[in-house]
Amino acid sequence: MGEIKDRKFKRIESLNLVSFTHFDEQMNPDYEGAARTLDISENGILLEFFRDFPDGTFLDMEIALHDTIINVKGKIVRCTKQEKEEKYNIGIQFTEISNENRELINNFFSSE
Repeated sequence: MGEIKDRKFKRIESLNLVSFTHFDEQMNPDYEGAARTLDISENGILLEFFRDFPDGTFLDMEIALHDTIINVKGKIVRCTKQEKEEKYNIGIQFTEISNENRELINNFFSSE
C-alpha cells in the first residue's frame, strides 16, 4: 500500500467490518455487501473488497468501530486492484457524516 504524503487528515490502519449498499451512476442501489477497512480517517476510509466499483459512485455504509456502529455516506474516489490478490482497495471520501459520528471516529483514534 503506497503512502500519500499530502494528507489533510490523520489516518490509522484499522481492520473494521463495513456493510454497505452501492449506488450506480443514476443513484439506484445495485449491490449490497460487506467489506473491511484497511485504514480510516475523519474524512474517509480505505476498504478492501473482492470486486471493483466505478470512481464517482456512492456507498451508504455502516462501519463497526469497536462496539459502536456508525452510519455514513461516501463517494468512491479511487479503486485499485491489489497486485498479488484478487482484491481491490477502494478509497472513499465521506460525503455525509454526522458530527456525532465524526467525533466517534476521533475518539477511535485515541483508543488505538
